[in-house]
Amino acid sequence: MSNIMLLHDNQVDRAVVAASSEVATMPVTNVQDPQRTVMYRSAAVGTQTIDITLAQDEDQVQAFALVDHNLTLAGTVQVQAWSDALGGATEVLNVTLQPYQPTYGYGVQLYGEGLYGGYDIYINGLSIGDARAVLRPILMMQVSPALKVSYWRITINDLALTYYQMGRVYLGPIWSPTVNYSFGATKSRQSRTRRIEARGGQYYGNPRTDRTILQFSFDWLDDADRDQLWIINMIKGKENPFILVQRPVGGYAQESTTFYGVFDQLTLQQVRANQSNSPVTFEEVL
Repeated sequence: MSNIMLLHDNQVDRAVVAASSEVATMPVTNVQDPQRTVMYRSAAVGTQTIDITLAQDEDQVQAFALVDHNLTLAGTVQVQAWSDALGGATEVLNVTLQPYQPTYGYGVQLYGEGLYGGYDIYINGLSIGDARAVLRPILMMQVSPALKVSYWRITINDLALTYYQMGRVYLGPIWSPTVNYSFGATKSRQSRTRRIEARGGQYYGNPRTDRTILQFSFDWLDDADRDQLWIINMIKGKENPFILVQRPVGGYAQESTTFYGVFDQLTLQQVRANQSNSPVTFEEVL
């Protein structure tokens, strides 16, 4: 298994972004909002583009990600980069991706009325209704070798949809420990539904999507990894969620183990006998 990854510094948040089409109330600048439910939606279908011009002093880009997209397996996502200008003469990256899990449009389930509704996902062996509560689609790709260029274009095409929608676009660095966390992670679902019992014994509630909680321990971090992890935690805190890729292997496994959230707890202990025993709790942000 590849080591865990943190996509921790979204350079898109400081970039100039523009789209070929957008709904006036859901502009493409919404992808720069850390709240994933503040979404971008296209006003047209067919081939649509998002142009991103990063600041000149940014670090190398090591990863690309789309958070909460509504693309289906009929769709494609093309990622291009140039060193001279958008659509310029010096193209340094041109990769076409296919979403790992098909979704069937956003509605008014799960997340309530408004801009961000529930979606349907097909998982082999599960009904659509059951699958909806399992995954929130995040498409992630490593950029290798890393690129320090400013000009990026995301081209989307999906004949199965009447609009395109997404919560976040990520371009930026990756942190990955030299030695992975020990023995896997404990994954739990935190219920966010409040239920009230009426006098007659009936239960009423406001259904809300469960939150995923990951707990694991870094037992072999060297000094450099410990310092880097602590800096990431201090800079991001609890107000700037990042993307955690538990199993960066591509395909379904990556889709089901990629989360958008924050560290609820991070304790770095002094190394003893080359073992640090640093427990981590990661909380998904919805």
